[in-house]
Amino acid sequence: MTYKLLGPTAVYLGGKTKELTERAVSNIERIFLNAKEKLGDKIEQPGEVPPRVLRGTVNEGAFCEDKLAAEYLGGVLASSRGEGRRDDRGVVMNAMISRLSVYQLRTHYIFYHIIKDLYDGTDSLVSGPPRNISTSMPIPAYLIAMGFHSNELKDIVGTNEAEGDEQWELISGIVEHTFHGLRKEGLIDGFEYGGGRDSARVVPSSLGIELFLWAHGKGTIPSHRFLDPAMHFEIDKDVILIPGYEPLRLDERTVIGGYTYAEGIGQRCPLKPKPAAPETAHSTTPANLATSGRSNPPAT
Repeated sequence: MTYKLLGPTAVYLGGKTKELTERAVSNIERIFLNAKEKLGDKIEQPGEVPPRVLRGTVNEGAFCEDKLAAEYLGGVLASSRGEGRRDDRGVVMNAMISRLSVYQLRTHYIFYHIIKDLYDGTDSLVSGPPRNISTSMPIPAYLIAMGFHSNELKDIVGTNEAEGDEQWELISGIVEHTFHGLRKEGLIDGFEYGGGRDSARVVPSSLGIELFLWAHGKGTIPSHRFLDPAMHFEIDKDVILIPGYEPLRLDERTVIGGYTYAEGIGQRCPLKPKPAAPETAHSTTPANLATSGRSNPPAT
């Protein structure tokens, strides 16, 4: 199976696997199997993987124990298989995956599946980058989709606020790390969470769509086809998406994270819910968003 997947590039493995521990070899084999499944019948066609892509797969994959991270690496490997060795764009994708935590990868996975579901079949990407679409997901639904342990969620939603404070600090820190990291990498164009609202909002980016395609073994397909109804992406059975996420159309007046969309977005807000604000401040409709919040960055 290894030679059929990698082609002549398989010679680079040589005795490499003999130098690795049993656990490391098992991790790599899981990624290879994942790539094979994504290729389907295409694996019977002649092809090979660029050596530099394989190097990234092996070096990162040997220590990859997270199932979803393995899916991403397997998707890049499958996307990289072709008739020649020159197209090594997978090197960049592997490097990006190696810089992301499991929380960032899972959040990327969650929100792009949601955006595909909400905007599938629309022309939002035909004229260029996804500058006018976004999504809003209830915080409780996001925490469940992230797969936090049941005891963590129990503490978070518990009635004893004093006992829950420490757990809120942990979850808030993880979420802050996650969204800021994704924006820094260019995998989302903006975000907002907390700040009196009960939802997390994300604006997609072209690079975020590109990584999503590569992670699903479709890296050779242009990003503008992401919302093509003919494109299907299976979601992992362990990622539970609860209904309640909503589409959010953006324009230059939309306020997210304390900035109008035209000025740039991505301002941090506290994750822990605050006392309810006036009804209009909680609305996720474009009209109300355009008239609520600040139009300039908050003073520091």
